[in-house]
Amino acid sequence: MAILYVFLGGGIGSCLRYGVHHFLDRYSLNFPIATIAANALACLLFGFAMGYIIKENLPDQYRLLLLTGICGGFSTFSTFTNDSFKLIGEGQLLYVFGNIVLSVVVCLVFLSLGYKWSGQ
Repeated sequence: MAILYVFLGGGIGSCLRYGVHHFLDRYSLNFPIATIAANALACLLFGFAMGYIIKENLPDQYRLLLLTGICGGFSTFSTFTNDSFKLIGEGQLLYVFGNIVLSVVVCLVFLSLGYKWSGQ
């Protein structure tokens, strides 16, 4: 039964990621802002869900559905890495550095905010 929660959540998270990319890619900023946004929003949701699950002592199914499934499908480390790889190939080393630093910092801040918003 656990695999069903992960499967359903992963599908939802992947659709959310697609939606964020579809919405933001139209701005074509030559910088992977859509990936950063998807990862940041996934971290915000992860922090909130994690804090809420802990606070309410919810069953493991919630962790599987929300954290492993939805947040796992929504966040996109492979896309982040591919974006950085493409920027390296284009010689955009400043953008590579900016992408890495901005992604890590923004995602840490968003996860922290989500956790705090959960009441933890």
